[in-house]
Amino acid sequence: MICSKCQKETAGPNFCGHCGTALWEKCPECGQMELIDRKFCNKEREKFWKDWSEAGSEKRLKKFARIVFYYYAAAGTLFIFLLFNKYSINFIATCNLLAILLILFLFLGRYFVFKKEKKIFFEKYPHYEKFRNHC
Repeated sequence: MICSKCQKETAGPNFCGHCGTALWEKCPECGQMELIDRKFCNKEREKFWKDWSEAGSEKRLKKFARIVFYYYAAAGTLFIFLLFNKYSINFIATCNLLAILLILFLFLGRYFVFKKEKKIFFEKYPHYEKFRNHC
């Protein structure tokens, strides 16, 4: 842990071993003891992630990852099939290029959908605006 006053590494759990500065303070938002240099209240961050998950972004992202995985597995199976059936190398390269382009298209599409979902989430929950750059 880095001391906020002297900027030295300290192993002390409550106070800096170099300058004696307290490393914990009472959170003005929730009343619990938290690190002095924290950016967000732990309770508020937990509530944010709960609301974020319930909004469905995380579920849709996992579903998208599964789709990409199955597609990639199918493309790999196709590649092995083509390789063992001795198709021309140009045909195999073309199939691989198409598979890579499709995966890239899927990821770009998901990126833009995620940006839209993020915008909708922060419009619905404006009090979480300070978390916008951390998710």
